[in-house]
Amino acid sequence: MRPASKQLRYLSLVVALGLIILVLPQAFQPWLALVAAFILLLMIDLVRLWRAPAPQANRRIGSTLAVGVARPVTISVSNTSSYKATIDLHDHYPEIMQVADQPMQRVINAGSRINLVYTATPMARGRHAFGDIDLRVHSPRGWWMRRHRIETHNNVRVFPNFASVSKYAVLGVESEAASGVQFRQRRGEGSEFHQLREYREGDTFRQIDWKATARLTRLITKEYQEERDQQIVFLVDTGRRMLTREGELSHFDHTLNAMLLLSYVALRQGDAVGFQTFGADERWVKPRKGMTTMSALTRQLFELEPEELAVDYQAAATALAARQKRRALVVLLTNIRDEDLDDLKVAFGLLCRRHVLLVASIREPGIDDVLERPVTDFHSARDYAAAHHYLQARRRTLEALNARGVILEDTSCDDLPRAIARRYLDIKRAGVL
Repeated sequence: MRPASKQLRYLSLVVALGLIILVLPQAFQPWLALVAAFILLLMIDLVRLWRAPAPQANRRIGSTLAVGVARPVTISVSNTSSYKATIDLHDHYPEIMQVADQPMQRVINAGSRINLVYTATPMARGRHAFGDIDLRVHSPRGWWMRRHRIETHNNVRVFPNFASVSKYAVLGVESEAASGVQFRQRRGEGSEFHQLREYREGDTFRQIDWKATARLTRLITKEYQEERDQQIVFLVDTGRRMLTREGELSHFDHTLNAMLLLSYVALRQGDAVGFQTFGADERWVKPRKGMTTMSALTRQLFELEPEELAVDYQAAATALAARQKRRALVVLLTNIRDEDLDDLKVAFGLLCRRHVLLVASIREPGIDDVLERPVTDFHSARDYAAAHHYLQARRRTLEALNARGVILEDTSCDDLPRAIARRYLDIKRAGVL
């Protein structure tokens, strides 16, 4: 129970009127009566607030959220008192939430219920909890406030943003192009027999099935499709370099979004998808087919966070080589530096013996920004030279790895999803798996 600002204003007025006594002593009795009346009204207002039952409140929000996607949070508040009450509300939301319209103040009629809605945007994956709801109820005259803490908890799971997946939802073997991921159509060609059909203009002679042609007395060609039932294994870095933030997301979050997109594309094409993490938290999920695999992947990944640790590429490659016996497309998602070269040569040698290796190395945008700035003084010249030296060393490292038969993508976070999706489709079209 505490005084409200309205009471303090009235009290200030009463004190100010008391100063008149210094000039007009005969005004003391009227002023004293005014003070007594004011105190009586304060006590009556206080008693009414004290005797009023506590308001009721509950919160409604979905149990699953997505990073960066705003969701409404609805708090239903009931005024169980006998008077129209002003209520201040503050919700104890998780620290990782960016919210609008908090705190809130509303007037609720006696015996009425209203819904208060604010917007919450989660900025990090994982399990999070909403805490208690704080309500401050004003007295009938607004001179007092009483705090009520409503014990209620809502647990939510925040997953990677599926917008990148839904954006490319039309991707599939029947699609020729979707949002920048281009299919290179080669009619009738592929790596797995699909069906026989009549000859069409543009078919090659090597597609003609001469036995069927002789039997039916018209040209019949073989139609192929990209081979299905192949395996894609992601090798995901959870070390310190993935902590770098670009915009509102870390490099690790951008990596997960790209991984989900390519997983969706591969599953739609009939391939199996799995992953292994290395670094801070090592996890292994065997390749599985079917669209239900998307749920299994997100359940394993949504709580995963990188940590301030160096990664061991050689140990990661050794573990994957022992687990994944069948030939697969291994997609390594990381950030390569020149000091990694010796470790990477050994690791890539282990993986390339059996698998096709696609390495997606995330490029820091800050380096390009430094090169684009004008050189005006010693400090800017020093930064420019350092950035140029870094990129040269990075380029030499990537060229050395490319010479060992590794497929490389040196890309920004924004281009990462499309870059690895294009490479995957090119690899399937080429039939190298």
